[in-house]
Amino acid sequence: MTPRFSAVFPDADAHESLTGTWEWLEVPASGTWGPSTPRLPAPPQTTVSANTRATSAEVSGLSHEKRYAFRARGTDPAPQSQTSPWSRWCVFTVDIEAPPVTVTTVTPPVGVGQPGTFRFDSPASDVVKFRYGWGEPGTSEVPATAGGTGKTATVTLVPPGIGLNLLFARAIDATGLRGPASSVDVVVSPPSVAVAVWLLEAYPGITEEDALADQGERSGFTPLTPYGLTWAPDVRLIGARTAGFGGAATSFASAGAPVVSTSQTFSVTAWARTPSLPCTGRQTVASIDGTYTSAFALTFDCATAKWGMRLADADRAGAATVDAWAPTPAKAGLWQHLIGSWDATAREVLLYVDGVRVAAATPAGGWLDTYGDGWDATGPFVLGRDRLDGADGGGFAGQIANVRVYDRLLLAGDLFGDPATSTVGVVLPTPVGRYTFETGGGTCYDDTIDPTYCMELALDLWARNLFLTRGTWVESESGASVLELDGTHWAEEGDPLHGVATVEYGVTKRNVAELGEPEQWVDAPVLRTDQSYTVSAWVRPDRVAGDDMTVLAQRGSDRSAFHLGVRNRTEGGVTRQHWTFTTAPADGPSAEPAATAVAPQPLTVDDTTTWTHLVGVYDATRGQIRLYVNGVLAATADQSYAWQASGPLVVGAAGSGAAAGELWFGGVDDVYAFRGAMTDAQVAELHDQQD
Repeated sequence: MTPRFSAVFPDADAHESLTGTWEWLEVPASGTWGPSTPRLPAPPQTTVSANTRATSAEVSGLSHEKRYAFRARGTDPAPQSQTSPWSRWCVFTVDIEAPPVTVTTVTPPVGVGQPGTFRFDSPASDVVKFRYGWGEPGTSEVPATAGGTGKTATVTLVPPGIGLNLLFARAIDATGLRGPASSVDVVVSPPSVAVAVWLLEAYPGITEEDALADQGERSGFTPLTPYGLTWAPDVRLIGARTAGFGGAATSFASAGAPVVSTSQTFSVTAWARTPSLPCTGRQTVASIDGTYTSAFALTFDCATAKWGMRLADADRAGAATVDAWAPTPAKAGLWQHLIGSWDATAREVLLYVDGVRVAAATPAGGWLDTYGDGWDATGPFVLGRDRLDGADGGGFAGQIANVRVYDRLLLAGDLFGDPATSTVGVVLPTPVGRYTFETGGGTCYDDTIDPTYCMELALDLWARNLFLTRGTWVESESGASVLELDGTHWAEEGDPLHGVATVEYGVTKRNVAELGEPEQWVDAPVLRTDQSYTVSAWVRPDRVAGDDMTVLAQRGSDRSAFHLGVRNRTEGGVTRQHWTFTTAPADGPSAEPAATAVAPQPLTVDDTTTWTHLVGVYDATRGQIRLYVNGVLAATADQSYAWQASGPLVVGAAGSGAAAGELWFGGVDDVYAFRGAMTDAQVAELHDQQD
C-alpha cells in the first residue's frame, strides 16, 4: 500500500508560491504520541500555490490494521521565509485485506413466487454492510450487525426464476473495501399443477363425457356427475357446447369429493357467464359442501350484480362469513374469468376478475377465533349451487366452463402463461382461427372448380377453412408464403383470364356433411363478437391513398361487426389514410355512432414496402376497443354496445351478406382470431413471436 498525503495551504498573500512540508508517524499502541515519538521518512517537500491543495509523493512501508498520523505546514518564499505552525494530526487506519463473506440459506422458498430467508456472515469486525443480488455484481445493500465473532445480516428474498438461482453477496468494510463474492445455490421447484380440471365444454375432439371428466394430473381423475345440466351451443366458443345450469339447486354438477383441503391455502378458477338481470338472491358458481354450510362459495350477488368469494368460519348453522366482493357490477350475459382464493398464511380472502385482483378481505378477530386453524369441508366439490344453514340453494342460471382447483395461490404464470414451465395461462385468450397461407392452397383460378383448389386450411381444431375468390394467389416472399390481393387475375398472358378484373377476398366456411358424405361447405362465423375478442394480421398495403380498405371483418346480415384495416381521415382539409379498428353499433341502422380507434400517424409510401402487424381488441369487460400497431398500443375508443355477427370471418374485405366492400389491395399473412381480449403485454409478445 502506497498512499499519498493531501492538505490545503492557506496564506494571506494569494499570489505566493509556498513550500509544503510533511511529517508522519505510526501511532503507538497506547494511542498517544509526542515530540519524542519516532517519525517515519517524510515525503519530499511540495511546491504549492497559496490557498490551494497539494498532494505529497507516495509513502510506503505501511502495515495492515496499523494506525498512522500525518500533518503538514507551509513556508513563505524568501526573503520572508516564514513557516506556519504544524496542522492538526490526521489519523488513519490501514485496511488492505478484503473482508470475506459466507452466504447461507436459512429457510428455502417453498415454491415459485415464495420468499426464502438468507444470512450473510463475515468474520471481519470492521464490515459495515453487505451488497447482494441474484447475479454478480449485486445492487442491493443491507447494514451489517454484530453477530458471533464478526458481522452478520439476514434478508428475505423471492428468487426470480424456476430451477437454479444464484444469490451472490460481498462484505464491505468501513473503508469501502469490497471483499470477494460468495454465493449460494437456491433451487425453486416448478409450481404444482391444478388438483382438478373440468373443461365443461364439448368441441372437436372433446365429447360431453370428456368435458365432465377430470383433466387434472394430480387428483386421481375425479369426474363430475351432472344433475339437470344442458349443453348450450356457441355461447362462449363458436363450434363448442358449454354446460348450462338451470338456476335451481337441483341443477348442478358434483365431484363426489371435496378435492382440496379448505383449512389450507386453495384457489378455484372458472369461466362463468353473468346471470341475466334482474335476478334475486345469490347464484353460486363453485362451492364445497359442509354438513350445515359450504366452506366457501364463488358466487354472484343479484342485489348488487357483483361477483364475490365467501368463506365460512365453521361448519355450523348461522356461520359467520368473510366476503371479498368486486367493486363494480358485472354486465349481464358477459363471460368473465373468476378466481377465488383463501390465503391461509396471510389470512385473506381474495377475488380476481379477468386476471385482475379486485378484492381482498381480512377476517375480523372474532371470525378468526371461531375459525382457529381452519376446518375441512368433507362434502363434495359442487358446481352450480351452495349450502347454507343445512339447505342447498344459490342455484346458478347460466353457463360455466374450464373449472380448475389448486392447493395454492395462483401466480402470474398461472394467469397469463409461463414459457419456463410450459404453463398455459388460465386467462389467456383462446385461439379460434389461424391462417398462415403455408398449407399449399390459396391460389384460386376459377370459382366454379373444386373449392379445395383455392381453400386455405385452418391450422386449428375448429376446421373453419378460408375459401378464396377468383384471382387470389399465394406468393413466396422472404422465405414465407403470403396472400396477395390485387384486383387482377394472376393468369399468365394468353390465358382467357389474363388481366381480368377480380374481386378478391376470402371467407371462412365449415363442412356440415355427415362423415362419408360429399362435402357441404357453408359460411361459418369464427368469433363471438358480443364477447371479448382479438384479431390480428400482418399486412402490406399496395397504396396509401384512395378508398378505405379492410383486411379483417366478420359479417352480419346487414353490416360487419368490426373492420380492421385503413380508413381515410380528414384533418385540416387534408385527407390521409390511417390504421384503424372500427366496430359497428348494430347489425343495421342505429342512432349510435361507430366506435373507431385511429392510429395518430398517417400512412406513408414506406408502408407499401414494409410489413405491419395490426391487432384489434374488443374488451367487453372494460367497454373498450384497442388498436395495436407493431405490438404497441396506438389508439383506444369506448364501446358500450355488443352484438353477434352470424356471418363468416372475411379476409380482405368488409360488407354484409354476400356483398363485399372496402377491398384490401396488398399482402396479408398470419391471420389470427382469439376468443378473449389480449392485454398490452400479450399483444407485444404475439408480435415478437411472429416478427
